[in-house]
Amino acid sequence: MHPNLLEPLRVRWIVGALLMVVFLGACDRDLHAQRALAAGDTARARSSWNKVLTKDQHHEGALYGLAWIALMDGQRHTTRTMSTTCLEHHPNAARCWRVLGLLEAVEGNLADARTAYEQALAHGEDDPKNWVAFGAFEADRGDLERAQELVERAIALAPNVGDYRLPLADIAMRRQDPQAALDLLNEAQSRGFRDMQMELQSWMTRAWVHVVLAEQAATPKPPMGPDIGAVREHLEQMESSLVQAERFLGDSPSPQHRTQIANVRSAGSTLQARIGRLWELPGLQPPPN
Repeated sequence: MHPNLLEPLRVRWIVGALLMVVFLGACDRDLHAQRALAAGDTARARSSWNKVLTKDQHHEGALYGLAWIALMDGQRHTTRTMSTTCLEHHPNAARCWRVLGLLEAVEGNLADARTAYEQALAHGEDDPKNWVAFGAFEADRGDLERAQELVERAIALAPNVGDYRLPLADIAMRRQDPQAALDLLNEAQSRGFRDMQMELQSWMTRAWVHVVLAEQAATPKPPMGPDIGAVREHLEQMESSLVQAERFLGDSPSPQHRTQIANVRSAGSTLQARIGRLWELPGLQPPPN
């Protein structure tokens, strides 16, 4: 074949090879960002996804990841921009519909939130996260039966993953059954967590459950009085759970997490002050502050 005839083929091959390098580089950074986010390193994840967008400004994974991080950081405008941009170019991107649903719910746009969650399920019924997110939405609306059905669909898709059992603990707390919530948290922990953020949330939820159990133990049940030993144990477990949560957060917890921890500790302190006279009984010492 004449060299001049080979030139267009050579150019096409070079262009194709360069595009493949860019594609593989974006995929590698996307995976790197996903791993960083799962490990709780949002700064590294954000940096990696921003680098992906410099190569492909419509990359679905990067737009989704940055929308999710922005939502966690309370940056609603950025969340909307990233998620809607993603859906403009990838209308079947279930995870971007899910993030948009979360945003609409936070902003009180309940009809739009429901539509987004329904789209997430329509395009991603095999992803447990979509069922869990819709279930949490229904729980917030007060439909606990529907919420449990949705969460159980998620668990059926991934029965050995502890992450998707956490919403059931939340539903149990809404039903004012803290012991059932604690049992569900223990079951989730025994199965292990894939996402450090979910494990962090499990410790936060566990701390609050122990506060409620301590309140129940402190309430006299005629003819029996307060269960002082149980009160002490639950407050100690509350503090232990918060310490575990703080270990996950490291030196720079988000304002949201700081507020959550402060609220739980405040509830424990209020309870301890209300029943302070119980600690005066012989042989009983209050839990550490």
